[in-house]
Amino acid sequence: MVLWWKPASKATIYKPLFFTLLKNDCVATAIRYIEDDVFWKGTYYLLCAIFPYLKAIRYCNSNIPAMDKIYFLLNNTVEALLQLQKVIDDDVDLIHFN
Repeated sequence: MVLWWKPASKATIYKPLFFTLLKNDCVATAIRYIEDDVFWKGTYYLLCAIFPYLKAIRYCNSNIPAMDKIYFLLNNTVEALLQLQKVIDDDVDLIHFN
């Protein structure tokens, strides 16, 4: 999902037209994040952990009764966040991300 954006983002910052743009601190920070593989890895883990929660929000906004699905998805979110915590604790690169 998110990793699909990585090649497109990198291709954008390496285009000759991009080099002619005015670069301020915000753009420089964005370029640094786009080039950093640890950023993409952390973003992927985070989105995988909160994806069940996003699905639950969609059910909350719908017009159908879905309390059992929402409860199930929130439990999945808690489990995914606990797994994410284990991954972050084990991955030294994600801990020292700037």
